Amino acid sequence: MGNFKKISNSQELVNDISKCANAFIGNYKQGAKVTEFGTNNKVVGIVIRGEIDVIREDELGNRTILEKLLPNSIFAEQLTYYGNDFTYAISSIDSSIIILTYDYIIKSCARNCEHHQKLVSRISELLIERSTLLSKRVDILSRKTTRDKIIAYLKTLSVSETNKVHIPYSYSNLAEYLCIDRANLMRELKKMENDKLIKRVKQDMILFFLIT
Repeated sequence: MGNFKKISNSQELVNDISKCANAFIGNYKQGAKVTEFGTNNKVVGIVIRGEIDVIREDELGNRTILEKLLPNSIFAEQLTYYGNDFTYAISSIDSSIIILTYDYIIKSCARNCEHHQKLVSRISELLIERSTLLSKRVDILSRKTTRDKIIAYLKTLSVSETNKVHIPYSYSNLAEYLCIDRANLMRELKKMENDKLIKRVKQDMILFFLIT
């Protein structure tokens, strides 16, 4: 994920962006609701600190985590398909978000300032990155078995030259993200440990299946 600090590495620049964009920085405690989708809320948010979960809740109260947004992630109602279900974003840990109006993104800045140009350019990059992440999610959920979903997800967390990963979810939330029952998730993880495919230490894992 790209680094937002490339365009906002000082409080002064953040203040300039806020003045230019008529934006503000929202600070949210863990568990606080950030926004609801489907309300014609024409704002765009960029996470600059913390983590945001986008959650869909059906009429029976069943929750599905659609996305986990880390620093430098972008979200907006226009970027989220919510159908008829209740969809909202909450702060999974203490977080800070730059909130911009949608009109500011699509229209020219009256001041034609450098900060606006850089921000719009960066948002374009974030949209491309977001599209890639959503494609990975579709690939994960298209897998036939619970094990295949787990392995596909763990591969997205791995980086080159290491087989150690950290799960950014609780296991309950991971089950929601993978659209599987938590009991099935834990049972399959135990089987994978017995098969010497992984080793778990709380939310850290060693992926032996990546070793060739």
